[in-house]
Amino acid sequence: MRSTLDALMKMQPALRRKAVLALGNKNFKESFLLLCEVLKQDLSPVIRHEAAFILGATKNKAAMPVLINSILTDTSDIVRHESIEALGDLGIKSKEITNLLKSLCNDKNPFIKDTAEIALATLKL
Repeated sequence: MRSTLDALMKMQPALRRKAVLALGNKNFKESFLLLCEVLKQDLSPVIRHEAAFILGATKNKAAMPVLINSILTDTSDIVRHESIEALGDLGIKSKEITNLLKSLCNDKNPFIKDTAEIALATLKL
């Protein structure tokens, strides 16, 4: 997987985005792990955003820790936003996720606050 990740990271951003989107069509463990690494490591917030979106769409509960990490540590609001949405899309109604989303409802950034409120509402549906 390391060599695949290295090759992916050397691509031009537009090609990297296409490759990340294509990973969402693969149902392999390696594809899932690559998406997690892209969310953690890619230099482009746009591509990290795409990785978060796809991780949410997978409904794979194993994405929870990487999404939470992204929400708490990523420097890009668009990545944090998409990671929050993806976390809600996973459908995990745990106390940890509920508490995190509730705390984000008090975020000073209205974009993050609004996204957290929507994710909470999504989980309550």
